[in-house]
Amino acid sequence: MDLDAWEPLAPDEGAALFAGAGFAWWISGGWAIDRYLGRRTRSHDDLDIGVLRRDQLAVQHHLDGWELWAADPPGSLRPWSPGESLPVGVHDVWCRRPGTTTWRFQLQLNEADGDDWVSRRDPGIRRPLVEAVVTDDVGLPVLAPEIQLLMKARAPRPKDEADLAAVLPRLDRARRTWLATRLPAGHRWQRLLGAVPSSSDAAGSHRPAIQVLHHRDPAMAERLVGLQRDAYRVEAELVGIDALPPLHESAADLRDLDLVFLGVGVDPVHAALGYRIRGGVLDIDRLMVAPAHHRRGLGRRLLGFVLAVVPHTVAEVSTGADNLPARRLYEACGFTAAGCREPVPGLRVVGYRRAA
Repeated sequence: MDLDAWEPLAPDEGAALFAGAGFAWWISGGWAIDRYLGRRTRSHDDLDIGVLRRDQLAVQHHLDGWELWAADPPGSLRPWSPGESLPVGVHDVWCRRPGTTTWRFQLQLNEADGDDWVSRRDPGIRRPLVEAVVTDDVGLPVLAPEIQLLMKARAPRPKDEADLAAVLPRLDRARRTWLATRLPAGHRWQRLLGAVPSSSDAAGSHRPAIQVLHHRDPAMAERLVGLQRDAYRVEAELVGIDALPPLHESAADLRDLDLVFLGVGVDPVHAALGYRIRGGVLDIDRLMVAPAHHRRGLGRRLLGFVLAVVPHTVAEVSTGADNLPARRLYEACGFTAAGCREPVPGLRVVGYRRAA
């Protein structure tokens, strides 16, 4: 039996399969993150469908005509017999069509207590079912992103880190707080969620902590675009050209960026860094410091934080060839020049790379 032979259903096909079911179900796994975001951020090797363990026999009946294989710990598959109630230790059921060898989707059996979803790893972690399952833009039920991330946080793989980076800008304070307070103490993700300061911002320090800035919030977008214009005017003077794209972005443009913003200060924002993760590459899209806060180490703090906390294989950043202060900062942090380009006439940009 080939466990790697997957030809997964698309989420819409999974939804059609479960349409009209008399029990709760939802999209889980990486697809839950993408459906919550309303866009596909990465490839997916399978499709996970969540259901409640107490509904398992109704689920089995609904899937009459499918081959259903229970995953017995520590990972062997065996047929799920009709009418059999799977014990608590069995959480996954692999599903395929009879006479085929490719898996189409995986059922995930979730625990519940009355109207609450309950974590199988820690029964003390629970959430009302009406909050644990949300709907995407077209009404498909998906597992709430903070719960999905909690499941991924135990031993994060690169794709789990990518999911966190993708959804972080869309997590409001309540979702971030719920996740941060249920992660194990000292978990690295807590720092990205803004729940705890970095080691350089220890208790007793008078420096503002580094935290996630919600750039999709209209008020925060206005603050960030104001900081951005002030910061890039300085660079425009250094490089002798005002065709720098960030100088001409509006707050609405900034809100549409698929970036995670980290910052020092909230109102006003003293410094901010925007980044994204692409296939293990940490792309530092912009680093900006308010002119009134130059020479206070804020850019270095933000850069050091993201390099230390966000998993990556290589980091990339670019700056104007004549922006000597920025170039000195990146080189002091271990970046090396990796070529020069001219995106618009008269603007020479140096790219930098740094291996993790």
